[in-house]
Amino acid sequence: MRRRFLMITLLVLSFAFPSLAQRSLTVRVDRWLSIAQMRGSVTMLRGDSARTAQVGDRLVAVGDGVNTGADSAAVLTVDTGVGFVNVFQNTQVRVQALGIAPDNGRITRLAVPRGQVRLQLRPFTHRGSELEIETPAGSAGCAALSLA
Repeated sequence: MRRRFLMITLLVLSFAFPSLAQRSLTVRVDRWLSIAQMRGSVTMLRGDSARTAQVGDRLVAVGDGVNTGADSAAVLTVDTGVGFVNVFQNTQVRVQALGIAPDNGRITRLAVPRGQVRLQLRPFTHRGSELEIETPAGSAGCAALSLA
């Protein structure tokens, strides 16, 4: 009975206020990279602050990153499960963008101002997904392949 009343009320409201029914909701999708493994001296960067990193720490905002020292390394996982970013010694990685494309693809852009990273990625399953690494020498990126 209660469920029927709620359904009727929603139906009446949608006719009485059609502008409410046509509004789209903005849904926030949390994006992140997570430290899955680390060895040696790894520092978590958040804004202007830095602290010793821990497994499980997440890079969630533009500017977040990690630094690795000599004889140190880290492995970052991408939230979508698309793969890993292997961060080698004496490297800095910073988030430039963690976004959602208009077609719901996931866009990940990272800056590597110094050092070396290696990506291990599976094929993207969503056409609008991208992962891009920017270095002083240039940019490299991966996008979904069109299988027509």
